[in-house]
Amino acid sequence: MQKKKKVNKSEFIMKRKDNYWWEQTLVKLQKPLIIRLVDSPITPNMVTLFNMLVVLPVICVVAYFRIYYLLAILIQIYASLDIVDGNLARNKNKKSELGRKLDILADTIFYTVGYAFVGMGMKVHWGWIVVFIGVQQIYGIIATFFIVPRLRRIENFEHTKVKQFFFNRGIIFGMDAIMETLITSILLLLPIRKGIFIICPILWGIDLIYRLYELLWVNRNAR
Repeated sequence: MQKKKKVNKSEFIMKRKDNYWWEQTLVKLQKPLIIRLVDSPITPNMVTLFNMLVVLPVICVVAYFRIYYLLAILIQIYASLDIVDGNLARNKNKKSELGRKLDILADTIFYTVGYAFVGMGMKVHWGWIVVFIGVQQIYGIIATFFIVPRLRRIENFEHTKVKQFFFNRGIIFGMDAIMETLITSILLLLPIRKGIFIICPILWGIDLIYRLYELLWVNRNAR
C-alpha cells in the first residue's frame, strides 16, 4: 500500500503570507495540529461545521449564564478552529466555494449572535450591542468595497513607518476579528468586561481611519 505524503514544516502553506499579530501567533501554535490533520479523514468543512454547530452554541449558553473564565477559553477555541479550517483547506488542497460560504456564515453568526449573547449575559444595554455589531459591519463594507479595490490598483502601496516596521516582519499591525477575540477574552477576565462593547468599536474606528489615511493621504499620488 502506498503511503500518503506527509506535510512537513517546510512545506506548510499558510492561508495568508501576512497576518495580524494574534492570528499569526495562533497559526504558529496550530501548525503541528494542522500538519497532523492533513493525513487524517477530517476535512476543513468538518472543522467549520464543528465550530458553528458545537462550539458556537456552547459559547452562547456559557455567555448567557455568565461563566466568564470558560467563555474566554471557548472564544479562543473558536478563533483557533477558525484558523485551522482555512489553513487545513490549503494544505489539504480542499479549497471550495462551499467551504468559503460556510466559513463566512459561521463567522457572521459568531460576531453577531455570539456577541449578542455575550452582551445580554453581562446585561449590556442593547444599544451598545447594536453599535458594536454595526461598527464591525460598516468596517467590513468600507474595507471590502472601497479600501481593498483601491489597494489592488496601487502597484507600490506605501505604509506608514509604524505599519511598515511590522509588515517587514510579516505582521499586519492593526485591528481584525481575531484580535478582537483576544481583547474579548482578556477583558472577560477583568472587572471591566463590559468595556468589550466600547473598546472594540473604538479600535475598529481607529483602524479604519488609519487605513483610510494611508490610502487617501500617504498614497495620494499613487496611480
